[in-house]
Amino acid sequence: MMQGSIAPSSSSRLCSVCFEADFKYACPVCPARTCSVACSKRHKLRASCDGRRRPSAFKTKSDLQQPHQVAADFDFLDSIQRSLNLATPTTDTTGEHQLHTDKQARERCLAQGVRVLNAPPNSSRAKRNKTSSRQCGPDSESTIVWTVDWVLDDAKNTITIEMDENLRLRDAFQDRVIDSIRHMASSPFTESFSLESAQVPLEEIEFRLQTLDPVNKSATLSPLVSTNTLSQALVNTTILEYPSIWVSLPKVKYDTHTLQLH
Repeated sequence: MMQGSIAPSSSSRLCSVCFEADFKYACPVCPARTCSVACSKRHKLRASCDGRRRPSAFKTKSDLQQPHQVAADFDFLDSIQRSLNLATPTTDTTGEHQLHTDKQARERCLAQGVRVLNAPPNSSRAKRNKTSSRQCGPDSESTIVWTVDWVLDDAKNTITIEMDENLRLRDAFQDRVIDSIRHMASSPFTESFSLESAQVPLEEIEFRLQTLDPVNKSATLSPLVSTNTLSQALVNTTILEYPSIWVSLPKVKYDTHTLQLH
């Protein structure tokens, strides 16, 4: 040992209860140091200490400058966030799992090149997202049932449906979307699908998928083949939460540079 150095006191390393062994545990509330669970219990009984840190307890200015106090504050805030997350109601039924927590669905999206970006948890889009994987039987392959926005009439109207990934786009539009359009307020767009006169042949309607470019932070509309399934339409795309399909009548064009996310 170098001259002038001072060896640490051996007593400072001893258990503060039995004074026989080096301490292993530190009480988070007081300076007590114990060597075993038994000594820790004896300390709690002797000092009426429950060993639980109280986040609301008074702290001196010097206490607040200690690294362990910063860590304690972080843990306290993190525990609040976990409590809030647990308090959020979720739906979990047999055979149906949300996409964010469904490993099989996420892996299938990854294999198809479908990148799903998450919207903020409390945003209206995130709350509308009911996308899940469903399995009809124990031996059947699960399928993804997507929440899909059908954006109509230059973004003035949107119809949201749940759509099986194996359903063709034109079939979903004809069987699920057109009926909802007919119940909307009258407009040049909705009148084209009136029961009395189908002014626009289904083959002439254009479907476009809203895709995202995370690098340039922009959105574009990519033309779709109406006879493709939703699964085929989503191959190698990036979407926000769930697909948004824009529906345009013949000769109607949208300015992709001013496109608003839906």
